[in-house]
Amino acid sequence: METTTLRTAAMPARKNCRIIRTLALLCLGFGFVWSRPLFAQVHEAWMSSYPTNDFAAGQAYALAVDGSGNVFITGYDTVKYDANGHQLWNTNGGVALGLDAKGNVCIADTVRATNGESELVTTKYDADGNLLWRSQYRGPANLSDYVKAIAVDSAGNVCVTGTIDCDNPPCFQGITYSDFATIRYSSNTTATLFRLRCFLS
Repeated sequence: METTTLRTAAMPARKNCRIIRTLALLCLGFGFVWSRPLFAQVHEAWMSSYPTNDFAAGQAYALAVDGSGNVFITGYDTVKYDANGHQLWNTNGGVALGLDAKGNVCIADTVRATNGESELVTTKYDADGNLLWRSQYRGPANLSDYVKAIAVDSAGNVCVTGTIDCDNPPCFQGITYSDFATIRYSSNTTATLFRLRCFLS
């Protein structure tokens, strides 16, 4: 009588173990089936390298892709690749870039000024890499100015922002502070909006 009771009590436990094992195998199977397509979809379409022969300055800082799949990279130089990874042209580089609806590319960079400090420079090229215009900006203190970002709106207007050093009022007791400046250019390089803000205004 006791043996029958023990066997009867053990049956649900064995059944539960079989159910758990079955569920575990099903989960593993579903995980394998769902994960395979995710990995299979990732593949390398192309790879291209750009020689700079400069260990210190040979870097890339920004990338953008236009509606046709062309790839623009700026840094040591600005390089345009077609959708298949073939290099189309290269020109002077920068630290930020933006594209307009016509395929023109705008590059913002920080360059050395005539007094040994630095300034903001914005350059616009057409889709073939030809120079359209170039504009420079110096902060009122004529100290070090640095580009941070650039954006182009649907009308082709270009907005550039960066930090500028300030040692004039309303800055505090002649101490140099980093403020920020934003310049907006129309598509033909006319400055249409200028804003300057100091931390201690």
